[in-house]
Amino acid sequence: MVETGEGSVGRGSHRPPRRPAPPAPRFGTVEITVNLEALCWDTFADDGSDADRPLQEASVSLMPAAGGISFATTDASGIARFENVPVGHVRVNASKTDHVHDDTHPSANLEFDLAAGATVQQTTTLRSADLVCRRKHVAKPAGAPGPVTLGPMFWADEPWILLIRDIVWLVMLLASIALTIVGLAVPGASACLPAGVLCLGVFAYANHVTFGLVPGVIVMALAFAAFLALVVFTILSMLPTPPLPVMDGATGTFGMPRADIFFFPSLCGMWLAFAIGIGAGRQAEFSNKNWTITIIAMIASVVLTIVVFVIIYYFTQTATFVANPGYVVGGCVAQLFAGAITGLIGGLLGHVFVNDGQLDPAQAYGVTDLALPFAGERYCVQGHHGFISHFFRRWQEPNRAGVMMTWTTDEEFSYDWSLPLGQPFLCAKEGHIVAFREDKDGNTMSSPSNDVANYVYVKHRDGTVAHYLHLQQGGFTAVNPAIAALKGTLSGDEYVFDGNPVHCWEGQQLAATGNVGISMFSHLHFQVHLAARENGRATKPVKFSDVSVAIHEGRCFSMRKYRSDNVDRGPVQVR
Repeated sequence: MVETGEGSVGRGSHRPPRRPAPPAPRFGTVEITVNLEALCWDTFADDGSDADRPLQEASVSLMPAAGGISFATTDASGIARFENVPVGHVRVNASKTDHVHDDTHPSANLEFDLAAGATVQQTTTLRSADLVCRRKHVAKPAGAPGPVTLGPMFWADEPWILLIRDIVWLVMLLASIALTIVGLAVPGASACLPAGVLCLGVFAYANHVTFGLVPGVIVMALAFAAFLALVVFTILSMLPTPPLPVMDGATGTFGMPRADIFFFPSLCGMWLAFAIGIGAGRQAEFSNKNWTITIIAMIASVVLTIVVFVIIYYFTQTATFVANPGYVVGGCVAQLFAGAITGLIGGLLGHVFVNDGQLDPAQAYGVTDLALPFAGERYCVQGHHGFISHFFRRWQEPNRAGVMMTWTTDEEFSYDWSLPLGQPFLCAKEGHIVAFREDKDGNTMSSPSNDVANYVYVKHRDGTVAHYLHLQQGGFTAVNPAIAALKGTLSGDEYVFDGNPVHCWEGQQLAATGNVGISMFSHLHFQVHLAARENGRATKPVKFSDVSVAIHEGRCFSMRKYRSDNVDRGPVQVR
């Protein structure tokens, strides 16, 4: 017997069969990361980054060369994992509701080869379907509030319409004081007393416009109390028995100063017209072209003025009244004109007093988070329902070709702010500049005349579009030359940013203020158009978030001063 060493095979032993090599792996692993492409509104994440970020709950389909299609959904990290994927050529598709592939992106069509046992990691990108441009937005720049502080009246660069307001306020105040003092001190000048009370009423309205609701109501109540006191005095002076002691120098029939037949009747007419204007409230289709309420108030004032005149004349000067009827007729004619003038003033002020900024009770608001489009303090010359030109009206008339057309003026929910000529105005809400026009010059008061305004349109994410009007000729390019170079195509007379508009943050400068178009002085006209018309209307009332506007429930009233919380962030920037 032959011994063998360790591990040797003895003679006559059997060698175990050789095992076959394991088969080469035929599968691999695929990890697909789906990102949200940082463009347009999606540029900045919460951390301020403008990089692409993971897109959760995106559907990913994987189509290998062999085998069936596999599906997976991305997790919070934007990753979808596929295991046991057959080797070979693989195609991947990612999708999500309201998201699309950007065909210009390198990862739009994702294909690769998978080797056996390998793990392949690939990234694809989707973008939001509602984006309006293919440009990364610039980070929101810092800004500072405006340093401008305006006086309540008689301030620098004040437009003439506010200068008239200030002069009326001052003249009526001085006249009411002077006339009241003379009327009380001089028995023979009793007509000065109702004239002073009349001036006090006009001053009260001007005070309300200039200094706001509380000072206005206080002086308005004082003026009305003075009127009521004068009514009581006039009635007492005509009673058969004098209830008050006889005053020195009295010339009245019963020992009291004689009731005034000159200004007191028209004073009564003015307060009646004012009450009618207030009582009428806001009309469903309010328009400053519809003077019905004011005319009704004026007619009522004329009637009351003549009636009061005749009554006072009869009781205070009975003999003259009977003997000289011509005096009565002449007096009635004079009172007709006086009642018409004071009735027009009272009715107009009463109607404007009620309708300035007021809305239908059921009126829904459009945009409610706007910032005032200027820095510092400025005056709102005209607000919603502004009596000068902010009205809604629809009418029919032929166009230049003679074809009958339906025309609409839809500026009822507009604002006008007084800004110095050439001062940049600011964006009121983040959006995209979609169009502008800056070629026109002059206005309807210039020579040659022009009634077409220059403008900038900014589209917000909710689809509404803010219209900024009356900018200076070349005012857009002067403030934003870099954007003007990207102006896109010329459509008619306006430049349109086709498919790639320019993003702007609230507070960034849009253009220079001008006095172009239907304009009486340098100002900014602002209104917001709906994404789609509602009940035939293109606009809705809007609100501002600034603290100074909160006293008026987010709206600006005509002739009032407001401090903007908006900050000047400089010209618009592009990448």
